[in-house]
Amino acid sequence: MFHKMFHKNAICKTIYGKISKITYKKTTCKKAQSWYTDFAFGVMIALLGIGLFFYLVYNIPIKNQKIDSNLLQDAAIISDSLLSPGYPPDWNSSNLVRIGIVYDVDEGNKINLTKLNDFYNLDYDLTKRLFGIYNNYYIELCYRNGTIIEINNASYFGRKNSLAKNLVKLTRVVFFRDDFVKMNVYVWTDEK
Repeated sequence: MFHKMFHKNAICKTIYGKISKITYKKTTCKKAQSWYTDFAFGVMIALLGIGLFFYLVYNIPIKNQKIDSNLLQDAAIISDSLLSPGYPPDWNSSNLVRIGIVYDVDEGNKINLTKLNDFYNLDYDLTKRLFGIYNNYYIELCYRNGTIIEINNASYFGRKNSLAKNLVKLTRVVFFRDDFVKMNVYVWTDEK
């Protein structure tokens, strides 16, 4: 640093012939500016650290919030899978890899009644494994006015529990029998 100051002063001497008070003040001012910049960066880093600390402390999920997010994630997985054609696209109970109940993604969410009946006839535990979920679920189809649609004399698919401790509902709109209906996916658990 001394070398830089000397070099600067040497340049000033050659330009002005001697070190003037103005040149000296400019050098002092630049040193103060570097201290001010260091201080400003230090304060910004400290404030960022404090802000990050409070963000993390206030966003620590409590147990119920964690359960609800897991349930919601499972509901999204189920509805996304069902609103696909499945795999293979012409699946049946013997070659099923992924459950899907719509004709084709390009046709929108138009439900294929054959696939819906095949889904209804599948073993519940098999469907949970195929969906890749651990929580329990059931699915209802209902008209816009709230009337539940019965398929194969049943008002829902899956396992229903009216005494579930935690329950999440996800609603998707689908096209069924020439009308738009709601597909309600309920995912539940008995954990508190």
